[in-house]
Amino acid sequence: MRWVHALGAAVAATTLVSTVAQATLTVSLVPVVNVTGSPSRNADPTLNNARTFDLKVTQTGEKWQVTDLQTTLATGGALSGNFYAPSGHGDVLLPTPASPQLGFDTAFTTPRFAQTVDFSHIDLVGKADFPVNSGSGTYIGAGSAPGTSLNIVWGDKRGDDPGTTGANGTYLIARLTVVGNTGANLAGYTAGTSGNTAQTFKNVYLPIKGDTNSDRNVDTVDYDLWFANLGGFNATTLLSGDMNHDGNVDTVDYDQWFANLGNALVAAPGSALGSVVPEPASMAVLGIAGLGLARRRRNV
Repeated sequence: MRWVHALGAAVAATTLVSTVAQATLTVSLVPVVNVTGSPSRNADPTLNNARTFDLKVTQTGEKWQVTDLQTTLATGGALSGNFYAPSGHGDVLLPTPASPQLGFDTAFTTPRFAQTVDFSHIDLVGKADFPVNSGSGTYIGAGSAPGTSLNIVWGDKRGDDPGTTGANGTYLIARLTVVGNTGANLAGYTAGTSGNTAQTFKNVYLPIKGDTNSDRNVDTVDYDLWFANLGGFNATTLLSGDMNHDGNVDTVDYDQWFANLGNALVAAPGSALGSVVPEPASMAVLGIAGLGLARRRRNV
């Protein structure tokens, strides 16, 4: 048994659904294409060795309020890299970036970029309170040295305001850009405003470079997927075999696959993806850093 703060949420490379009556809150990690020759890659060549993933939430009768995320990029051996934090970086994602490369900055937001109306709508509360530590201390964002970890709770102070979180639909809540060939296991939980039923997750996989099918290994299966799509181009949706997210499946991708052949990222021991089943209980709503903190007792 454990007390879980419903002041938290996090990411999922595979889809997670939190259900409250007929309401659902679904979180996903979606790869982003940044085409070769685009203003962003031209402005910062570092992006030629970077891959971007969007953390999105899909709302159905539920409104996202808060996300809790902990992750550290794998380093050592054949894997290396860091979260992208270009010149002008800020941990709050800007809806209208001041420069092209800031459009791919690793940063956080509310579903409708509510900070464009009032920056006080989005709150970066502090370190995540699940699953590793107690949540005390200053949050760790992409710009924090050495730039390989994220440990953060963020949310929308006005989660019940339709003008802030929006109606049913899919919305961006964070962008993660990784420079290098490394990947990560992500952990945390997610909750919304319609009951604040939290869904925990561990070992959500941000793929290492060359792992086209996200099986945690760079192997001949990834080569087969590259070969099947060789010559393909898509400026909006990532094609299997597009190792560097530039829209093209070409010999550059083969070179990157070959350079990473044999690399793997294993799941953290004892951290299989699991669900949380809430017990019938009333919720006490407390104020923390301007956000509502709902606690609910549940099984783990």
